[in-house]
Amino acid sequence: MACDAAHQMASWIVPYDYEFPADSRLGKRGVHAAGSVWANVQNKHSAPGLCTLSPASFLKLYRATGDVRYLRIMREVAHFMPQVASTPENPLYTTNGELMLPGEICERVNTSDWEGVHNVGDSIFGSASWPEASLLLTWAEIPGVYVETETRAVCVSDHVNAHLDGDTLIIENPTIYPARVKVMIDIDRSAPLGLYWQQRFTLAHVPASGSASVKLR
Repeated sequence: MACDAAHQMASWIVPYDYEFPADSRLGKRGVHAAGSVWANVQNKHSAPGLCTLSPASFLKLYRATGDVRYLRIMREVAHFMPQVASTPENPLYTTNGELMLPGEICERVNTSDWEGVHNVGDSIFGSASWPEASLLLTWAEIPGVYVETETRAVCVSDHVNAHLDGDTLIIENPTIYPARVKVMIDIDRSAPLGLYWQQRFTLAHVPASGSASVKLR
């Protein structure tokens, strides 16, 4: 039943990078639409994340099945959200020209002209509480880098790059921000994840444009 529900949910997740108008707010940001999630077909737009949820259920489903497609969905949903958060260095504005505060996220990812051709790729209005809660939950519950030691699978949900070098995980940070990356080394996928899986995370500090390493054992 969980797999059936996940497959239906996957049909609501944007699987490609919509080409936003170059002069739109999301177009100027270079936002990649893959991983945004449709709210409903009536609204004709996708949105940042799952409504007031993290994609942690897909991590649990991967651990139960070994199907890497669930990891891919988790990664795409988690990876998308920070792209549309307003930041001090790259603020977002509403269509009325109002400045969105750092961390504020609009629920609109307009990939159609349902609110007018001039609003394709724009934020329309300001802060919406549910995508902000989704981003907070995603930061708390989703490992920025997940490694399964048996298959040596590496899933990177954070905006960093990572690869294995023997028994060492190398994390590279191409962004302008110092990163605190939560790393989950999964030694036994058959063991239940439990309620407090965040306690399995190792926090790696990766400087901007720098790298860090984490031992697998």
